[in-house]
Amino acid sequence: TLLESCDYFTVKYLELDGAAVLPGAVRFHTVTVLEGEGSFNGTPVKKGQSFLVPHGTKELAVEGRFTAILSEPV
Repeated sequence: TLLESCDYFTVKYLELDGAAVLPGAVRFHTVTVLEGEGSFNGTPVKKGQSFLVPHGTKELAVEGRFTAILSEPV
């Protein structure tokens, strides 16, 4: 779900219960897990953690039950 967009960045809300494949990072993404736990490309994540998805990541395989905020430059 798109939360905000401007000339410089977009912010999206992700709610997941299961598994999905998301598009990769054209530039980079920052991700903050708000609730729950799961994994991004096999790396475990849980509530309160933030991480960077590097430029050039082809896709994001996500699993688990969590909500997160994804931010990326335009």
